[in-house]
Amino acid sequence: MFSNEEKTEYKSTRELLADISEIYDQLTDKDQAALLEALAGKRNGQAVAAILNNFEAVENSLNSMEKSAGSADKEMSVVMDSMDYKLNRLKETGTGVFQNLFHREDMKSIIDGFTSILNVVDTLTSKLGLVGTAFTGISITAFVKNFA
Repeated sequence: MFSNEEKTEYKSTRELLADISEIYDQLTDKDQAALLEALAGKRNGQAVAAILNNFEAVENSLNSMEKSAGSADKEMSVVMDSMDYKLNRLKETGTGVFQNLFHREDMKSIIDGFTSILNVVDTLTSKLGLVGTAFTGISITAFVKNFA
């Protein structure tokens, strides 16, 4: 039951099943049936018997999973560093903030307003480029200051 001599740490399920699989074939049919019922109940005994009879395949599968976990972590770190991920995270955070601050109908109006403003900025930047847009922004600002 314990994984150390001080008897302070229990064995994992994997370790317990490995130990049982080593002696399972030496048990009588009656003892095997009693063990399976104790481990898995009346309905799942066949599944546990399959695991015990093929524990080498189980070990191989578990080892493959452990090795692939590092690869998945590497891939996820690449994804998390990508621009699309960061933009999506920003968008979702912004959505959460807006949902916390405004009622649903108010949010629709604000989103429509921001979308209209961004469409104008998009049109300006696509036709004028960065420098032209900057001069246009300065001109509009000067016009507003002079008008006020």
